[in-house]
Amino acid sequence: MKRINLITIVSPKDERAETAERLLSDEIRKYKIPASIRMKSGISHLTETDGEWLIVICTENTPGDEDILKCISDFKERGLFDHILTLLVSGEPSESFPENLFHEKLSDGTVVEHEPLAADVRSSTVIGMRKLLKVEKLRIFAPIAGCAFDDLMNRKRRRKMRILLASACAALLGATIFLYFAIFRMRTVSAQNVLLNEQYELTENSFKATEQKRNEAEKDVTRFIATEALEVLETGDTETALLLCLERMGEYETEELWDAFNTALSDICKKGYVPVCKYDDYKGRMQEEENVSYEDAFPGDIYIDMPAFCDGYEEGSLIRLQKNSISGKGECGLYYGKLTIDGKDRYVLYAYFPGNPERGYFLRDSFGEYAYAFNTFFLKDDSVLLADDVDLRRFDLFYGEGGKEIPLFEDGNDNGWPGYKSSTSKRFTACDGADLLLFADGRKIYVFSQTPFRYLYCLDDDYIKNPKGSPPGFTVAMCDDGNVYMSFRSRYEFAVYDLLTGQFMNTVDTVGVTPGTHSAFSSDGYLLIATGSGCIIWDPESACAVGTVPYTGSYIDNCSWCGELSEDTGIRGSEAVYTGKIVYRKNSEEIPVPSDRGGQVELAKKLLGNRELTGRQKLLYHLE
Repeated sequence: MKRINLITIVSPKDERAETAERLLSDEIRKYKIPASIRMKSGISHLTETDGEWLIVICTENTPGDEDILKCISDFKERGLFDHILTLLVSGEPSESFPENLFHEKLSDGTVVEHEPLAADVRSSTVIGMRKLLKVEKLRIFAPIAGCAFDDLMNRKRRRKMRILLASACAALLGATIFLYFAIFRMRTVSAQNVLLNEQYELTENSFKATEQKRNEAEKDVTRFIATEALEVLETGDTETALLLCLERMGEYETEELWDAFNTALSDICKKGYVPVCKYDDYKGRMQEEENVSYEDAFPGDIYIDMPAFCDGYEEGSLIRLQKNSISGKGECGLYYGKLTIDGKDRYVLYAYFPGNPERGYFLRDSFGEYAYAFNTFFLKDDSVLLADDVDLRRFDLFYGEGGKEIPLFEDGNDNGWPGYKSSTSKRFTACDGADLLLFADGRKIYVFSQTPFRYLYCLDDDYIKNPKGSPPGFTVAMCDDGNVYMSFRSRYEFAVYDLLTGQFMNTVDTVGVTPGTHSAFSSDGYLLIATGSGCIIWDPESACAVGTVPYTGSYIDNCSWCGELSEDTGIRGSEAVYTGKIVYRKNSEEIPVPSDRGGQVELAKKLLGNRELTGRQKLLYHLE
């Protein structure tokens, strides 16, 4: 819980929520209320509000947090229900909002149903959360400052657009009025025989002047759209820039519009990887492979009766257990929790069966001790590996009523398995296509086959044994040609290995640029690595870079392939790349641009797949 004057922020005890709480409190302290709002409210900073406010950080763990529920109930009892605000960090609203936010009891005893509205900053990374918070924070600040969300959002851009549109509308209105005057004048002079010819000529000239002013007003709108298209193009969204230009082609087109159109068309026709569109717009057109998911059957937390062997056991009391991993067939899951046994706190594992919850039990090893490990992995036969502080152990969770520990290797042959050194950075990574399982302990990477489960070999060269730089990580993929590659980041560089032979292949030359932590293999065997100035595409076979993907903006440490999905490998090809927020498409050769404008428009429509601006986009750019 954090308190900033009369503003209280509460969050559950998990890393994502605590990060959001820290970022939001920083934004509250440094945010200055705009002058236009300050004149109305009389306060210059959010901390000067004269009323109490409660901000609830919502994740899947929030509904079960007693402290948060108590804070909400206290505000409701004091009649401050409308002073409770929410920030959604993870999960769906139905599973992340506390139940008592959906109901309010009025002074006359009636109960009012509410649908809580939240600022939404759900993202898989802290960077993504921070970027979403730049806008979503205004949904929280607006009620505290006593104004509407729109009063705080995009004031400068809306003012510029209102001025331009008002000028255009004024010109159109003046032209329309003048047109009516001209028509009226024409009817009047038609009755005057003596001056008929002279007045008719004057009216005709007036009518032409009116039409000219109307055309100029429409062209002003077109010039504004051309400016908007260039601004969109600077973000890398080439397709939207082309669509904006095509929307105004025809009667009211201008040279400025053609300049913007030609710039966008030239960019999208260049050889190599060219910026195409925003990734959010591209996702809807990607045909994702449908995978069976069993996650819905396994809640994030479960509550079971307090075990009789725990200290402080009281009949009817419940303990909370958190999800660790689930089996590949979705029939069993492991949950972990902390219990007090014989006066000592210890972590334990609980086997949970969603189809038969009464079958659940606390996992014990062959000595009858409670088994525990943060790092667990279900093999394809649904037996589970536990990597604890001593060694790997293997359990059959479906044996009898309480499972049992089974030999680590099915045939009893350990094939020289050396065991591992205890480390806090233990990690399992599977490569299902090649039936391989990798286990890293911070200094070595052990390679196993899954069916049957056997130890194959160990990678422990100088790159893996003595990693330097940021925390080491590795990526594994099986390609369409059957090769299985692993990239390992160490010493501010990436090393590539052939996992079928266990041999080191080469290191990636990043041309003097420090690489980021993210890498990905494509189905056709290329390695994509993010750096501070773009992405490098590396061919492990030839040990050389075969392309780069530049991007604009600040340092972005994420990238992935988003080309055609391979049914054999389940990963995507190198025809397209996603980095930052933009998708880049690969042009093997430069696309010839016709010299005539008609041919250029036809080419643009072909590249766009004859798509048009959506209704939402037209409203966004004031075309409707």
